[in-house]
Amino acid sequence: MKKSITLLLLTFAFLGLAACSSGDKEVNGIYNKALEAAEEMNSAEVDIEMKQEMSVPQEEDAMVMESQMSGAIITEPLVMHQKGTTSISMGEEMGEPMEMEQELYLVDNEIYSYDSITEEWLKMDDSTIPMDFINTEQMDTSDQLNMFKDYVDNLKYEETDEAYIFQFSPNQDEVKNLTEDLLKEIIPEELTSQMGEEITEVLENTEINDLEVEISINKDSYQIEKYHVDMDMKMTVEGEEMNIKQNVNTVYRNINTIEHIEIPKEVKESAKEVSEFE
Repeated sequence: MKKSITLLLLTFAFLGLAACSSGDKEVNGIYNKALEAAEEMNSAEVDIEMKQEMSVPQEEDAMVMESQMSGAIITEPLVMHQKGTTSISMGEEMGEPMEMEQELYLVDNEIYSYDSITEEWLKMDDSTIPMDFINTEQMDTSDQLNMFKDYVDNLKYEETDEAYIFQFSPNQDEVKNLTEDLLKEIIPEELTSQMGEEITEVLENTEINDLEVEISINKDSYQIEKYHVDMDMKMTVEGEEMNIKQNVNTVYRNINTIEHIEIPKEVKESAKEVSEFE
């Protein structure tokens, strides 16, 4: 069940003014040009800030997780680097927040991940963890735009001097359909078949109170520059209600300028090989 919850939360992470009316031809034109530009994106630097608050009604303190990640990605072949920090607070009674450093390289189907607790690098490959399980949708702009392909008529937008800003506030049915579509895209078929019933159970016991998505598109290049998600949801897990609020801000820079990402020699030499995925 915990794995199901994690997968669902990851999915909602990636959903992370003078608005035009729905169905506007201009909205469709901008969306199509942005989708074409996104599909031509082969590299970018990406900054991601996330704050997530999880609480249960019978407990006074909420768990708050905040993370700041920066990195770069090359899409063909897939190469990635991420580095940042995550802070987890369990309330005043639990003392100071727990802070962790995170860093990851994905090159040639090999993953090098830094464990800040043991202060060592771990090496994994596709015999340890399926490469399809590595979630890169939040760093890939075409994936983010494609999720709205069936909802273009519901998009609203405003225009500034430098950007087109799309806004999307799905209803309950649209959220459910988006979630199911995304789960099919980001979760390997083998894993879905193993956990299908658990995922379905979590979805059936999930209620979205509010979801707001905002996408900023450069007026010259039609590339996504910013991606913002605000979400407020409630889920029932094993009879226990849980409230979750999440805020995600993603910024894309230097699109199509990253030529290579290399794993430092000292990381390769010091990494401990993980022979079995736990």
